[in-house]
Amino acid sequence: MRAVILAAGIGSRIGSIRPKCLSELGNGQTILGHQIQALRSSGIHEIHVVVGFKKDVVMEDYPSVSFIYNPIYHRTNTAKSLLMALECLSASDILWINGDVFCPPEMFVRLRDVDNSTVSYVKGQYGAEEVKCAISSEGYITGISKTLDTHIGEAIGVNCILEKDFQPFKTALASCSENDYFEKGLEILSQDAVPIKGLDVSDLSCVEVDFSKDLDRARDFYFQSI
Repeated sequence: MRAVILAAGIGSRIGSIRPKCLSELGNGQTILGHQIQALRSSGIHEIHVVVGFKKDVVMEDYPSVSFIYNPIYHRTNTAKSLLMALECLSASDILWINGDVFCPPEMFVRLRDVDNSTVSYVKGQYGAEEVKCAISSEGYITGISKTLDTHIGEAIGVNCILEKDFQPFKTALASCSENDYFEKGLEILSQDAVPIKGLDVSDLSCVEVDFSKDLDRARDFYFQSI
């Protein structure tokens, strides 16, 4: 399994002039650094990072991974960044993660061992800002977007696509607009009868850092883990 980290965005909502993936957790560790370390400790060693905003800073800090540059990061969202990454890779099992997500290595271990393309989620009721998902009684994704009224929880931004679904997923992402999140591609894929499993990770310490309060939670989780 290969990993793709989506870290091209600006992340202005937490008030930092640095890329959000370089937000510090503590002891000199950043969100991106922790992701790379967690992936490697779970046995995933081929890591590709999609960069855009202040790419040189990110690339200088983490020279041991591969980088893919999104030159239109300022006007595109994660659907196009992920598509750019997949276009650089041959068909294979791909795990991808938003560059602003804190999660433990166990998250990647669970996704590494799945037998279906999978979306991870945390149970709960969420508001307009979060990407939410709905699950069938058999455990498959039936909807995934920010606008779902009925949902089981938040899609945390860590997912995988298996090799058999690689090309259909690329096609789905290619049909997305520049402003779409990659979840739109997953939604299109599920509507095309490609089964995507939901993985409940509510027992893990996971947070997507959208605001300063989320970064505080990520720091708390980090210090609890060391």
